[in-house]
Amino acid sequence: MVFLGMFIIPLLLVAGLIRLFVKKRRDGLYLAQLFFALSVAVGFWAISRSRSSTAAVGIFLLPFYGSVAGALGWACGNLVRSNKCRMRILGWICLLGAVGVVVLLIVGGIKSVKLNERRDAEWSAMYKEIEANRAAIQLMLQNNSGRESEVLNKLIEDRINDRSFLVAALESPFVSADILDRLSGSKDLGIELQIARNPNCRAETLTRLYRTSPYPPYLYQALATHPHTSPDVLRDVYRHREMITGLDNWFVKNPATPKDILYDIANRTK
Repeated sequence: MVFLGMFIIPLLLVAGLIRLFVKKRRDGLYLAQLFFALSVAVGFWAISRSRSSTAAVGIFLLPFYGSVAGALGWACGNLVRSNKCRMRILGWICLLGAVGVVVLLIVGGIKSVKLNERRDAEWSAMYKEIEANRAAIQLMLQNNSGRESEVLNKLIEDRINDRSFLVAALESPFVSADILDRLSGSKDLGIELQIARNPNCRAETLTRLYRTSPYPPYLYQALATHPHTSPDVLRDVYRHREMITGLDNWFVKNPATPKDILYDIANRTK
């Protein structure tokens, strides 16, 4: 009902403004149009700054914000010309309200820009840290030839809460299946993905990752590729293949892919 009202209100406002225009009662109409257009334009800019997967939903709310600002602009255009002082004051308050809607949307956009900048800086720092850990791990493996698994698994145990180290270390084929299984309940998508990509990951670990992940689609490609992924999980991922582009290619390359999936891919691509 709330969303329905947000669509009805703009329609009623537009109908009312058209009626006033036709009747040549045009005081405040241009101000209403100005604030409506300004609110929608600024709101669209603010939404386009957001990287949230649900940000686009905000587009449906723009006519509502525009209507509120437009109605306040129209009220201002009529009230500031009143002979009564309190009506004129109310008109200026309406103008402040219309400006406030626009400012509120601008502030939202600026917050999104700053949030993006902060996350980019954090990601850049994290990436550099991961790269440094990769180099250190590679050197450590070279210096411990024949003892790679023993040394690396011990390091992982010692740095179990160091995310940047884990992301780098879990890429290695020297990580034991037991360590991968132990870390599979982390709920960290980055760590989960590295576990799912590791060739030593057991079928039961991959199944647990898929069933308990906070966002299973993040693992679809790794699961579709991994030769240890169980047929049941592969079939389940295949049913959601539309969510990830190019999954068919990974299913075809995976020797564990059930024949019924391969037949369906072949029939769909004829």
